[in-house]
Parts: sequence; C-alpha cells; structure tokens
Amino acid sequence: VITYYINEAEKSVDFLLTESVLYSLSMIVDNEFQYINVRLEQNRRQVTSIVENGKELCLITSFIIKNDISGFRIFFDICDESNNIILRSFFLEREYNGIKILKGEYQASAIIPDNFLVGGSYFIVVHSGIVGVRKFEPQEGIKIPIRIEETGDFKRSNFASQYRGIVMLDIPWELNNIE
Repeated sequence: VITYYINEAEKSVDFLLTESVLYSLSMIVDNEFQYINVRLEQNRRQVTSIVENGKELCLITSFIIKNDISGFRIFFDICDESNNIILRSFFLEREYNGIKILKGEYQASAIIPDNFLVGGSYFIVVHSGIVGVRKFEPQEGIKIPIRIEETGDFKRSNFASQYRGIVMLDIPWELNNIE
C-alpha cells in the first residue's frame, strides 16, 4: 500500500500527507520500529506541498520504538527532481554509531533554515534504521514532495544568467579597503 502512495508522490507535487497515507504508514510491518506520522510545518501550521523559502521549515517525525535499540539512526535527505541528494542530515550528526534508544513513543524534529533552497520542486525523504545493520521499513524512506516558492529576502539568480545555485546560504562576507 505505501508503495502506491510513494509512487503517486513521485508523479505529483500536489501530493498530500493525508489520513490514508498516514494509515498506510501504520500498515508497514517492522518488528522494531513503527512510523506514526511524518509532517512538515511552517509557522506551526502543516504544509502539504508548497513551501515558502523565506520561512523556516520544520520536519516532524513521530514513531514507536518497539524494543530497546542500540545504534538507532533517523535522518532525512533533500533531493532534487533527478533524485540527487542536495543535503543529508542525521539526528545527532556526530554520533557515528547511532544512539541507544529505549522502547517507547518518540518525536524527532529538524529545522531547515529559511532561504535555504531556491524555487523549484524537491523531495524530502525520511529514513530510519540501525547503523551498520539495516534500514527500517520502508527501506526507500518516506518521500515527501515539496515545491519551493521564492518568498525570501534574497534570490540566487546571477543577473541574466539562467544558472543559479540550489542551496542559498547567507555566508558572511567582509569588504576591506586595503589602500
């Protein structure tokens, strides 16, 4: 069932995390892990497909750990339409071997900064698993299509150029008169 929704998500940027999709998440069988909900929010409101790049985007994943797990890892990728990974972010980035997590219900959230991506279509793919052992189901991750609208403070088009960067970081620059 989840494969159907993932395939539909790939076809349409207007795909929504509807109740039926969330129900499908509950149908995924894994002896150690269960997704409850995966959602995106801006200004504490759920986002269904259109994201404003001028606002922070919060990824919230709720799940159940069915047994104590050593080496737990949850992470997400931001991918372009060609499935190139633009960014990969792990919970506890520097815990290379994952963490020990006890049986229970959890919610993990990550903030993607405002003005991070230029306008266009992307996917956020949420993954979880045990480091060096396996990924939890679904192995391909939970794929959420998004369309970024440019509403931020700056754009990355270079004059009349058709080429521009995908990632927009506000990097501090200095200009010094050296005379």
